[in-house]
Amino acid sequence: MTDNTPTVNNKDISYSPSFMSQIAMFPIKNPGDERFVERTNGQVSVAVMQSIWGWTYGKTPRLFLIYVRSLVQTKSDKVDMENHIVKLDKSFHAFCKEVGLGNGTDLKDVEQSLLCLSGTTFTVSLTGASPNGKRFMEGRNLRLVSHFHLRFNNSNFDYPGFKDDGDPSSYIQFSEEMWSMFTDNPVPLNKRIILELGKSARALDIYQWLAYRTYGLKKPLFIPWRFLKPQFDMASTPMRSFKQKFREAMRKVCAAWPEIKVVCGRQGLTVFPCGSSLDSTRENDFDANDTVEVDASKQNPF
Repeated sequence: MTDNTPTVNNKDISYSPSFMSQIAMFPIKNPGDERFVERTNGQVSVAVMQSIWGWTYGKTPRLFLIYVRSLVQTKSDKVDMENHIVKLDKSFHAFCKEVGLGNGTDLKDVEQSLLCLSGTTFTVSLTGASPNGKRFMEGRNLRLVSHFHLRFNNSNFDYPGFKDDGDPSSYIQFSEEMWSMFTDNPVPLNKRIILELGKSARALDIYQWLAYRTYGLKKPLFIPWRFLKPQFDMASTPMRSFKQKFREAMRKVCAAWPEIKVVCGRQGLTVFPCGSSLDSTRENDFDANDTVEVDASKQNPF
């Protein structure tokens, strides 16, 4: 995406890493003993592997990476661009307020989630066909973080490898590969909408994706359920369950962004051209529960 966004107060804008707006990378809930969680968008697949400390999942990794990308975009003094370091607030309360985690958030839960996020790795793969018709697959392994130090409010948080050097500051140093993705063109988001959807990881995924897909959209776009499910959920999730949960999350997105024009039909989702969420008001009553039948064979799903 480019910088041709509506003129609004910069304080009202958050920014999402473009890769997070194209595919729902993190699990909604704890996958337990699963070795990895895979998401697929067209020919691109992302396999997320848990860290040695466990899975990062839910709202925290999503809100945190949106927060980090916003700091990068606004050239915050909390960001060391040269060394790929993002400094975190020493105050846990201030950190939660900035990220959008809300009051009552448990310190240990957030530190554990950030710890697991810091140890998370990804495998990005691409499948396709060469000019001679032969199939191929290529990919690369990515580390999210190269170094980290987590310690809010001088907490006694302990984890393998932690050394209490008396430094109360927290920071995360991102890997070279991930930093290049962070500095790529971001997707601008309405901060109000992010805060309203902050309790629902699935709604956050859908909102980011819709903000990305509706940018420059000139005609209705139909996506069959069979393409949406691998992009937003685990392979083991039954299709019926996925549809129900997707519809519920979509209702939340439509309530927060009433101008969005979408229809959840029997065969899939139809997205209509609309204005940017940055200009969102609450004057639209478009019903996301309506049904529209579209011939999927005549539509490009992505």
